[in-house]
Amino acid sequence: MNKQLRGYSPLLLWLMLATGCGMFSNPATRLANRIEMGAEALGVKDGSAYMLMNLSPSGSGECRGPYSVRLDPAGTLTVVCKNASGQVTSSVSTTAYARMLLTPHSYMVNKAAGSDLSINLQRQHGRAVIVGVQ
Repeated sequence: MNKQLRGYSPLLLWLMLATGCGMFSNPATRLANRIEMGAEALGVKDGSAYMLMNLSPSGSGECRGPYSVRLDPAGTLTVVCKNASGQVTSSVSTTAYARMLLTPHSYMVNKAAGSDLSINLQRQHGRAVIVGVQ
């Protein structure tokens, strides 16, 4: 290994581990990861159903107020976090879950602070599909 790169090895290792542990996650990627886990838990037979319950975009110190979640057919998941007076404090998006699931319809839900999100999945024509969001 090049002598100049050796000093960076511990830093690169730490960054890879921290990223894998979710240290640098945001509300959208946290939800996307849970959706992907649900797709993996969904049965392989067409018609199989799975409900993801108790989902929350909240993390340490972020998205603790009311929030909204939007999923669209393009495969984009957007989380908008607000404060108690309804002002937007952050908005983040990801398309990470789209490689595993189809979202044939747009879903937009507004949730009160501390409330959880539920997402219904179903196997259709061999693919995991989002069929409901509450």
